[in-house]
Amino acid sequence: MNQNRAKLGIYLLGFILLATNAISPAMASISAAFPEASAVTVQMVLLLPQLMSVPFVIFGGAIAQRFSKKKLIILSLILFSAGGVTGFFTEHLWVLLVSRCVYGVGYGLLVPASLGIASDMFFGTADYDHVVGMQYSLKSIGSIFYTLFAGMLCAVSWHHTFLLYLSGGVVLVIFCALVPETAPAAVQEGPDQTGDTGFPPILIPAILIGFFYSFCISVNNSNLSYLIEDNSFGTSVASGIVTSLCTVGAAVGAWAYDRILTRCGGATFLIGIICSTAGLLLGGTARGLWMVVICVLLLGFGLGLTNPALLMLVGKASKTTSTLCFSLVMAAMNLGAMLQGTIIPPLAKRIFGGNGVGKPAFLLGAIGCGICIAVACAMLGAVRKQEIQSIHQ
Repeated sequence: MNQNRAKLGIYLLGFILLATNAISPAMASISAAFPEASAVTVQMVLLLPQLMSVPFVIFGGAIAQRFSKKKLIILSLILFSAGGVTGFFTEHLWVLLVSRCVYGVGYGLLVPASLGIASDMFFGTADYDHVVGMQYSLKSIGSIFYTLFAGMLCAVSWHHTFLLYLSGGVVLVIFCALVPETAPAAVQEGPDQTGDTGFPPILIPAILIGFFYSFCISVNNSNLSYLIEDNSFGTSVASGIVTSLCTVGAAVGAWAYDRILTRCGGATFLIGIICSTAGLLLGGTARGLWMVVICVLLLGFGLGLTNPALLMLVGKASKTTSTLCFSLVMAAMNLGAMLQGTIIPPLAKRIFGGNGVGKPAFLLGAIGCGICIAVACAMLGAVRKQEIQSIHQ
């Protein structure tokens, strides 16, 4: 097997994982194209993939334990591409909504399988940490790509924005050519850190951290414009520019991941959470646009460290159930991101007063990240204790 060729195929899977929101710039045009539809119905074009992905992330992780991950990835990429590109051809909203559901199923299956195949091929080798970090780096770069070209294509028409999902077909061809078949984890040899084929002890803390961290960090997505415009730090144009800096920060964090991991090991994801907490605190106490810029860069940098480091730690804790563990943590992350918008604003309003958006939401997010830090410290302590016990045995 040519490992460098296989790595390229796996990296490209990470590149397309943030294509879900590629149509965001076209939402106003889609709404104008269907004036008879309610605002909630039109918003489902954006939200349905996320809703559909949560159960299928878990389902995909479960079936990947017993069946070929390569075949599962091929199926997910077909659904991803077909469901995505359909929007270019249709003039009917119901067809668009159904196609977004199909896309969400493909995305949900792709997320755990893309991580699982990296674990199957490189677990226990010196390349494993690097592959996980690079896959996440390409995810951030892909987000920049989709955001940039979505705006350009939307200037032609909202239909053209959906052509971006042809990238799934390109990745499908390259992946099939470069990545070999792997045996399902359930039939591979070697016990995990639990001593059997069960779940590792750190899975529950990792799920809690994934949920609460994603829940808190998503405050940035839904409240940044309020933070900037309600406090007269800038206009909607400034909001758009500053929002893009989060992706830049995440790309820098993912690029620095290998270097920090070498020095800090398993504590890398804790460093990421601390950076994100500092960013949320800056946002909650911002007195100018410059503080908001630093806030967003810190949030992105922390995100670029936390997610790959947390998933890497979970993957190392269990060989035979790694894909299912990945899927459970990723499902918790997706669920946290979805629930944030319905819980944070009313809770922040009750605690801090005002309308519950902007600064209060960022402050509440910082408090939540503080809880994540406490859980992370406890989890790292348990991992360290387990390592010491294994050495003495």
